[in-house]
Amino acid sequence: MTVSRTAFRRWYVMLPILLATAAAIGITMSVAKPVYQTKAMVLVVGPSVEQKLAASSSGSGFILQPVNPLSYFGDSLKSLALTESKIMDSRQVREEIRSAGFHGDYEISVQPETVFLDITATAADPTEATRTLDQVVRVITAKSNGLQSAVPPDQRYRIAPLSEPPLMSVRPARSLKLLGTVAFLGVAAALGLALAVDAEVGRRARSRSRAEHYGAARAGASRGRGRRGRHALPEDSMAGTRRVAWRFEANR
Repeated sequence: MTVSRTAFRRWYVMLPILLATAAAIGITMSVAKPVYQTKAMVLVVGPSVEQKLAASSSGSGFILQPVNPLSYFGDSLKSLALTESKIMDSRQVREEIRSAGFHGDYEISVQPETVFLDITATAADPTEATRTLDQVVRVITAKSNGLQSAVPPDQRYRIAPLSEPPLMSVRPARSLKLLGTVAFLGVAAALGLALAVDAEVGRRARSRSRAEHYGAARAGASRGRGRRGRHALPEDSMAGTRRVAWRFEANR
């Protein structure tokens, strides 16, 4: 007996549960408030100038020389990007942002082996999502400058936003994962009940079959004893026959 055959045979048991599950999913989707999501990407870049030692007529000294900020890509920038993501993901920084009046939630991550930071802000209001995202970028910049407070401003690593304006998207407040879990539990409950009902029906059928077989066997045994009783001689008759035969032999 396969599960599919059982489900097909006990469809009337599964149908109410499946309908109830579908109704619950539909109601959840219809009453769920939308959540607005904003995404941005920032890049950690090096300074635009660097200090170099140069010789002059008055002696040697340090001068500032313009450089390409993208030429600094390396382990130091990757370490700073990873450090920034860990700082921004801490509970302390999240509480600071919330206490400042920004009530959206955000996620931040570093693209593997790069200096790109992905930031996603979500809120029930699109304006709040955008405000939260802008605040997160400002806090990242402030934290980066704080880590480099001993370095002159024009020689610090910088946070450069790449997405402007941020892209807006809308998604249900109830995630698809939650709805999928509800659907799975509904199907599992319907199938489990169908299997239980089928097992109980089968058990009762087997018990009824054994009872009928036992009853038929007892009835057959009773009929057999009745037939043997009709054709057999009574015990007293047999005793009288034996006594008559003995007397006949004695008289001879």
